[in-house]
Amino acid sequence: MSRRLAVTMMLAGSLALGACGDDDGGNDDDNGEERDTGTRDASRNDATTPDAARDAARDADTPDIDAGTDSSVPDASSPPDAGGDATVDAAPPLDAGIDAGSSAVVPNAAGQIVITEIMASPVGYADDSLAEWIEVHNPSTTITYNLGSCVFSDKAGDSDFAIPGQLLVPPGGYRVLASATFTVAANGFVGDVAYGSGTGLSSMGDSPEIRCGGTLIDAVNYGAAGFTAPGTNQGRTLQLSSASLSATANDTGSNWCFSNAAFFQATVDGGVGGGDAGVNYGTPRAENRACP
Repeated sequence: MSRRLAVTMMLAGSLALGACGDDDGGNDDDNGEERDTGTRDASRNDATTPDAARDAARDADTPDIDAGTDSSVPDASSPPDAGGDATVDAAPPLDAGIDAGSSAVVPNAAGQIVITEIMASPVGYADDSLAEWIEVHNPSTTITYNLGSCVFSDKAGDSDFAIPGQLLVPPGGYRVLASATFTVAANGFVGDVAYGSGTGLSSMGDSPEIRCGGTLIDAVNYGAAGFTAPGTNQGRTLQLSSASLSATANDTGSNWCFSNAAFFQATVDGGVGGGDAGVNYGTPRAENRACP
C-alpha cells in the first residue's frame, strides 16, 4: 500500500470517530437536561422546599370552620362574666328613706284623714286615761299624708295637742294617737305619738278631731244620737265599719260597733277596773271588721 493511501484512510477513520463522539455527547446532554428538569419538578412538591413549608404552615394556622369545635369562638350559652358586668348593669337600690317625708303632703281638705277607732274606756289600769287612744286612716291609694304640725283635741274649744315632727300615714295606712307613751308590755303595742293627759276622751261621749292649718280634716261626735257610749261596754273600742271608711260615713252612729277582737290583757292593777278581767278589744293600726 502506498503511503498516500494509508494517510487517507487514517484521516477518514478519525473523521468517523469524531462524528460518533458528537452524537453520544448530544444524547448525554439531552438526557441530563431531562433528568435536571424532572428533579426540579419533583422538588416543587417536596415538603422540604420553602414554598411547601410556607403552605403547610399556612394550612396549620387556618382554624377549622367549625364553631362547635373551635374553642376560640365564645359559646352563646355561656353566661357573661358577672364580675365584669355587675357594677355596670345593676341599678342602685332605691333609698326607701327618700322617703315618704319628701313626697308626703299635709292634709288640707276634709276627709283626707279619717278617724276609724276610739278607745275611750280601757280596762285593767289604775288610771284608764293613760291607756286611751284613737286610730286614724288614710283612704288615699296614692298619697302619703304628713300629720306633723296638725293638731288633735278631744273636742272643739278644748286644749289642742300639736303633733310634733312627722307623723306619716301612707296610702291605705293606719296610725295611732295615744294618751301616753305606750309599750308592748303595758299596752300591747307602741303608739305612733303620745298626746298626753291634757286631752282626754270621755267614756260617755266626746268629739275627737284633727285639724291641719286651721282646716277641720275630720271629727267624730260619738256622744251624738245613734252612737252607743263606750262606757257601756268597757274595754272595747268603738270602731268604724270597714265598709264605711270615710269622713262622712263616720258621722253616722250605725256605721260604728264595738270590737270583738281581743288584743291585750292589762295587768297594771291586777286586772281590776271592770270589763272582762282586764282584757281589751280592738284592732290598733289595722283594718276593722265590718259592722253588722
